[in-house]
Amino acid sequence: MEEKEALVRLWADGEVSEGLVESLFLNSAGSVLDMAYSEARAAFTGLADLGYWFDPSLAEQVVHAIVGLDGVLRMESLAIGG
Repeated sequence: MEEKEALVRLWADGEVSEGLVESLFLNSAGSVLDMAYSEARAAFTGLADLGYWFDPSLAEQVVHAIVGLDGVLRMESLAIGG
């Protein structure tokens, strides 16, 4: 709930000071990355089970491609707190 309230305030204020997002959304950032990696691995495992050549070890690369390397680095910095 704390993160939702912070988001409402950020939207209302319209300006975000440097480092504010990193300090407020650590839990969500970590959860999003964990879920993205987990779902990508599961999808690639399912495809491999069906006979497709996709190796589950490529899951992290797919997440990086979707989010973009800068986005992943930012999410990881949020998730680990800096």
